[in-house]
Amino acid sequence: MVLRVRISPAQARAFTERALKVVAAGRPPCPLCGLPLDAEGHVCPRQNGYLG
Repeated sequence: MVLRVRISPAQARAFTERALKVVAAGRPPCPLCGLPLDAEGHVCPRQNGYLG
């Protein structure tokens, strides 16, 4: 399967800037496993499934 997308350089720059902002505003990583933390915590594989 192949997906070909054609966008202009200006559109590529705008996409990149927006993507960087979205990623920067994301959830912080768990200090133990690196997976994203939810507001309620997350099931951390390094804590044998306990909420981190």
